[in-house]
Amino acid sequence: MRRVEPAVIFGADRFTDIAAGQSHTCGVSTRASVHCWGDNRYGQSGQPLWASTVPVPSSVALPGPAADVASDDAHSCALLDDGAASCWGDNQAGQLGNGTTSISATPVNVSATAPFVAITAGASSTCALTKFGEAYCWGANDHGQLGDGTRQSRSRPVRSALGNRFQRMSISSHACGVTLNDQLLCWGDNRTGALGAEVFLRSLSPVSPSRIGRVKGIATGAGHTCAIDIGDAIYCWGAKLFRAGWRWDHGHSLVTCACFVRRLICANCYRVGPCMRGECTRQCAVLGRERRRPARQWSWGATVGS
Repeated sequence: MRRVEPAVIFGADRFTDIAAGQSHTCGVSTRASVHCWGDNRYGQSGQPLWASTVPVPSSVALPGPAADVASDDAHSCALLDDGAASCWGDNQAGQLGNGTTSISATPVNVSATAPFVAITAGASSTCALTKFGEAYCWGANDHGQLGDGTRQSRSRPVRSALGNRFQRMSISSHACGVTLNDQLLCWGDNRTGALGAEVFLRSLSPVSPSRIGRVKGIATGAGHTCAIDIGDAIYCWGAKLFRAGWRWDHGHSLVTCACFVRRLICANCYRVGPCMRGECTRQCAVLGRERRRPARQWSWGATVGS
């Protein structure tokens, strides 16, 4: 049964972190264990494959205490206290990072030597950061989202966005990272303008989104990106939000425009050329009417960092 209002999770522990995939959810409990529930057709909830659905939070057999968790459409990863990473679920693009493409409902160790401090997952890809801000990614790379300058999928971690160090990072079919000096860099799929820069189709190297300064938070989703700047203003660009869902427009956006309505920045004109006067204002007005009551907290996309 689908619910349109929040409901208390039956029998769940208290959680310190939570991550939602397409049809499953995982959380880190106060006891540093990971529990998942929902869809398990690829083992993404960490239970045997014969259990296609996990109706209540169930413990995942990790090799050690967990500090963070990340979930994608059909795979999940946990960052352990010792800096190691374990992943489980779908692995057709190598997103589990163990050097294979075999599905595993049991957590497998990511083939990495450097300890990680944060992890993110999205669009069959996974990325993690070291304490020095180095980014390593693995999995699907059809749009160059792994940041290694190629479009070849990787079943083991590779260094991403070489020459840059990040404090936060998020990945989908495109990836974005906040550098140590608060600059935002993005790369990968740009078919919906998710990079926020004048790039056609995709970029295999990092680009800076236009008209945004220093940022402190980032989240990437399916064709869109949102960021929080150091003044706590929210910027979003890419696929346009229209009433209750996403409205996808054909064509490519090479020019980003923005407007400020009720502390929300809406961007992306979806045209090749200058933005029409008032076009983004009308878009923001629709979004503003849909959110009459302010929310205490909004979450979207796959994100990494604290």
